[in-house]
Amino acid sequence: MYKRISVYGLYWKAVALSVLGTIFTFLIFWNYDATASITNSDLYERIICSGRIPQNLTDNIFPNRIPLDATEIELSYSPKMLGQSGLQLALSFSAPESVIEDYVREFLQDATWTGSPLDAVSLQAGIFSHFYVLDFKESGLPNDYTIYVLYGETAYSDWNHGECTLAATSPDLKSVLFLAEKW
Repeated sequence: MYKRISVYGLYWKAVALSVLGTIFTFLIFWNYDATASITNSDLYERIICSGRIPQNLTDNIFPNRIPLDATEIELSYSPKMLGQSGLQLALSFSAPESVIEDYVREFLQDATWTGSPLDAVSLQAGIFSHFYVLDFKESGLPNDYTIYVLYGETAYSDWNHGECTLAATSPDLKSVLFLAEKW
């Protein structure tokens, strides 16, 4: 009349559910940490040498190491995860005027386009919407920066998807910013 419930069977079901719940929770937190942005500038060299960033985005553009005399160093690295989202690497620092001048000379030789954040071409193409990173998350890049497009390929007619490497310098602030993205 009544079906007898086996305590033994319930025990193993509870154990199995607990194990599956633990694995599921672990995977959620593991993936969360894997997609969180890395901001510790001490890890910069490791990120550059990791091979996870396409070489066409960083070679001969990003420094191999942050200069020893650099100050106000900021780093943001968001790796691509499981084929979703995009990869972004941003580095900025202040340095002596001679270092900034060397970067400006180098960027001018390699740039396919140079301008300011308010240039009509840049506003139309959406190129500089990318600079909402680091200290510029809220307001974008200040107007006293000169921006250099060093590499870029778009997937569509605008810069919403594709690959790009941009740099920006401000001699007044003695600051340089590097940005690479792949979407």
